[in-house]
Amino acid sequence: MSKFCGNCGTKHDDDAVKCMNCGTPFTNMQQLIQQQSQDQPQFEAQPPQDQPQYDPQQSQSQPQYDPQQSQGQPQFAAQPPQDQQQNSQIQSVLPVYQAIPIKIPANVKKMIVPGAIGAAALILIIVLVSVLTSMTGHNALVNKFEKAYTDYDYEKVADMYSETTLYSYDNDKEAVGSLVAEKMERNLSYFDSRIGHDYKIKFEIVDDYEMADSQFENFKSGLSYFDDNSDDPISGARIIEMNMTAKQNEREATKRVKVIITKEKGKWKIAQFYNY
Repeated sequence: MSKFCGNCGTKHDDDAVKCMNCGTPFTNMQQLIQQQSQDQPQFEAQPPQDQPQYDPQQSQSQPQYDPQQSQGQPQFAAQPPQDQQQNSQIQSVLPVYQAIPIKIPANVKKMIVPGAIGAAALILIIVLVSVLTSMTGHNALVNKFEKAYTDYDYEKVADMYSETTLYSYDNDKEAVGSLVAEKMERNLSYFDSRIGHDYKIKFEIVDDYEMADSQFENFKSGLSYFDDNSDDPISGARIIEMNMTAKQNEREATKRVKVIITKEKGKWKIAQFYNY
């Protein structure tokens, strides 16, 4: 084996007593190396100061979890979210309203029931009067005229003419019917040219009034009576102005119709009608 000089590092045999280069004895060199190693400070790994060290004895002194002991401790339930707590607090503060039954005195009930019956009877009377009025008097004649005109039934319209008017045409109903059909055809042709075919006609009364005395006398003077010596058969006259509107989808057209009706021998008849 070989060894090295601790002073200069020269290699020597194992049995050499001193260094052949620097003369340092090997015995003293081994002691010097050992002494230098003892004089150097020794370092050992220290744990970080901010972390606690585990102490077995200390861990034994800590209280252990006891299931039986935890049963006696107060339990804490999960709390709802803060917004739910606020809602529950608001609901607890708001007043609770309950339906309070209202008692109606007996005398008030006695007044309400007859009053309700009277109001219902009044409404029924108004409706009946309106229906009867449309079915009687000159309104019935106007309704018949509207229906026959809508159906393009000129013969029915001709049948509504008064005797004095027929007398002016020598009691020739066919001649009166032709005249009525011609007037109706003018309006219907106007609607066909404006909105096409397959339309619906609706009448709306714009004005309905009785002739004034002077106007009534002038009207009668233009009539030819069937018997000049007979009593005056005409006791009244009215003028009805109506809008006749034909409608097809969103398209519509309107014509004005003026109808003169006379009360002859107690019945309303058509004297003339004109297109505007």
